Parts: sequence; C-alpha cells; structure tokens
Amino acid sequence: ADRIIALRDDKGLTFKEISLKLSAKGKRGARGTPMDAKGVFSIYKKRKAYLAMRNAPLRYRIDDVVVYPLDPKR
Repeated sequence: ADRIIALRDDKGLTFKEISLKLSAKGKRGARGTPMDAKGVFSIYKKRKAYLAMRNAPLRYRIDDVVVYPLDPKR
C-alpha cells in the first residue's frame, strides 16, 4: 500500500501504470487475482483514508467528571 502511494503521489503514475508495474514484478491482488487499476485505486483510497484518520488531531471534551472513593468492602 505504501508503495502504491509513493508511485502515485511522488512519481505521478496513473493507477493503470502502477498496476502494470506491480504485475510485472509478480504482485497479485486479493485472492491471487491479477493486479488491475481498480484494485490499485481501491488500495490507494483505503490507505489514504487510514493515514488521514491516524494522523488527525485528537478531539475530545470531558465534562462533569465525578470521582468517588472505592468501597473498602469490595
């Protein structure tokens, strides 16, 4: 997935060119099928979404927190 992103974003290759390059190196898609442009696009799209989510700043808000002592009988 990272190689696909590098080929697309850094080198500007099309999804078809990426699929041909990966197929020439013997890479296969899901379930051993030949790598095609649709499969490359799917991997690219999902990986970019994952990276965007992972690198997004955390946003949270905590309101009205109450802390009670533990019951010593437990």
